[in-house]
Amino acid sequence: MARIRGDNPCLPCNPWSKNLLPVGRLVLILPILGFDIWLFANLGQLLPRRADGGTKWRPVVVMLVAGVGLGFWFTNWVLPFEYKIQATLRLTGFPIPIHFIYQQDGKWVDSAPGTPFPQLIALVNFLTGLALAFFPLKIAEFLRTVKKEVN
Repeated sequence: MARIRGDNPCLPCNPWSKNLLPVGRLVLILPILGFDIWLFANLGQLLPRRADGGTKWRPVVVMLVAGVGLGFWFTNWVLPFEYKIQATLRLTGFPIPIHFIYQQDGKWVDSAPGTPFPQLIALVNFLTGLALAFFPLKIAEFLRTVKKEVN
């Protein structure tokens, strides 16, 4: 087992790890951000339509409110979104962790990751919560397309 650095037990004591952490976080951030942008770019085509061609706004508003709520929950701004990784390690924030909470000498210690991208991580987590609320529309579009191709 690798030695653990004293200031953050989540990070191994490899001298390269400090230089590679920002790149590793970008590898995690960019695909998630790309998914969010892709879903929002296709959102206009996915909105539920009325028979006269207008948009049904009630379901859109419900999804928007749910998405904002999920976004705030994922960024840990309103309600804590904490999940247990190990018996002594918990993470907050989803899908990209914002804080690491670890047990040291019987006490839970909160440590923010030393990242150059904290605002970007919060923005991506918020956008992912917003996008997940509209994701059922994308699934419905996919099922409609498959149904048309089968018939």
